[in-house]
Amino acid sequence: MKRLAVALIIALAALVGCSSSDEASQNSADDQAASSQEAASSQEAPFELDAAPVQTTEVGAVKSYRFDPEVIEVRIGEEVTWSNEDDFPHNVHFLTGSDETHDLPIGESASVSFDEAGEFYYECSLHPQQMRGKVIVTQ
Repeated sequence: MKRLAVALIIALAALVGCSSSDEASQNSADDQAASSQEAASSQEAPFELDAAPVQTTEVGAVKSYRFDPEVIEVRIGEEVTWSNEDDFPHNVHFLTGSDETHDLPIGESASVSFDEAGEFYYECSLHPQQMRGKVIVTQ
């Protein structure tokens, strides 16, 4: 009888241990999934801009270290041109969609075509805190 009681206690302890282990594994998996979603969200929107979108394909890197307009909306297939109207060199460095950079020497411009819908965030990597923008591409 003692052996049966000991066997039952060991079996019960093993079940409780497995349950705790499964619960810990599930919690760990949930935490990892949440971290992945947060990383994807931060990658999709590395910063927020309060400006309303302007329908245009022309953006100026204007004096006072800013892109004007900050947020634009274009259709798939359209080409956007950034022009440097400032007294300092700038660039357009995409943070989402690709990792490309287009230099904007003083008085020069650069153009990019958008072949898929989405939101594409960019900054001037020389002045990332002041110069940020977003291209919203629609169908």
